[in-house]
Amino acid sequence: AVHVHVHVRRQYFFITSLAFLVKLTHDMISELCSLNRRQLVLQILGLGLVITSALVIWRSLVYLTNSESPMVVVLSGSMEPAFFRGDILFLNHSKRSISVGEVIVFNIEGRKIPIVHRVISSYSGKTLNNTNYLTKGDNNFGDDTVLYAAGQPTLSTDNIVGGVAAFIPCIGRITIIMNDFPILKYSVIGILCFLVVLSRD
Repeated sequence: AVHVHVHVRRQYFFITSLAFLVKLTHDMISELCSLNRRQLVLQILGLGLVITSALVIWRSLVYLTNSESPMVVVLSGSMEPAFFRGDILFLNHSKRSISVGEVIVFNIEGRKIPIVHRVISSYSGKTLNNTNYLTKGDNNFGDDTVLYAAGQPTLSTDNIVGGVAAFIPCIGRITIIMNDFPILKYSVIGILCFLVVLSRD
């Protein structure tokens, strides 16, 4: 009964959100059609500037943190109570060695989504690049050996995206909702673009 109730609530949220987005999109298209050619060109250029600025900020974060993904969202409860589903994590991938007990984000061959777990042991080689790590979710019973690629008993430094430097709780739940409803995600992106184009300030 609880599962059915949650499913109904999700469907209700999806339908009401979709109806709102359809009406808002209709209104914005009508507004867009009322713009003259010069206004339209200027607003599109403004949209391009916003997108370019966002890309510059993101690439700057990548450079400063030395991480290909400076920010990630926690998607599961495997790290509770340290981190909860929907928390946003800020990463840093410095050249120092990673300590046992540190929370890291890593990629596994064959898996599209990075994993956020804690280092429980390390195995040092002759150089930093030869150091291997074993990880585990705080809320999991066993270590992550079952998650690693076939024939890979531990993580190498090449698997690591970065260590967790800071976090903001709960805000990433918006991302999770949009991933659960792709049409909602693309609608929101489209509406934000329309709002930038229609802004006359």
